[in-house]
Amino acid sequence: MKKKIKKVKKKSPPKTFFKLKKLKISLHKRLGFKSKEWTALKKYCEKRDGGKKCIKANGDCYGAMHLHHKKPLKNGGTNRPGNLAWICHVHHCLEHPFMIKMLIKQTEYK
Repeated sequence: MKKKIKKVKKKSPPKTFFKLKKLKISLHKRLGFKSKEWTALKKYCEKRDGGKKCIKANGDCYGAMHLHHKKPLKNGGTNRPGNLAWICHVHHCLEHPFMIKMLIKQTEYK
């Protein structure tokens, strides 16, 4: 009597990239602020949201706007556009305590 051999399906490796237009964008790696990938994500999110509007203050903020990860990369977040939102510099500093020092330095008078 012959033994039946079960075929084991190979698991595909987890996705590490997604495509936006012709660019391959890393899902979990921090992207450089001047990289082609980050620039493409910023343009896509700006077009998607109808401009740069702070999500924390219903768009009433002004000044520098940042693209913020809703779920941080270190906690399993991704660079997908659904995890990115526009936020003003002040609210971004409040979201990330390490950035408060930067905010204080910018507002100090010499």
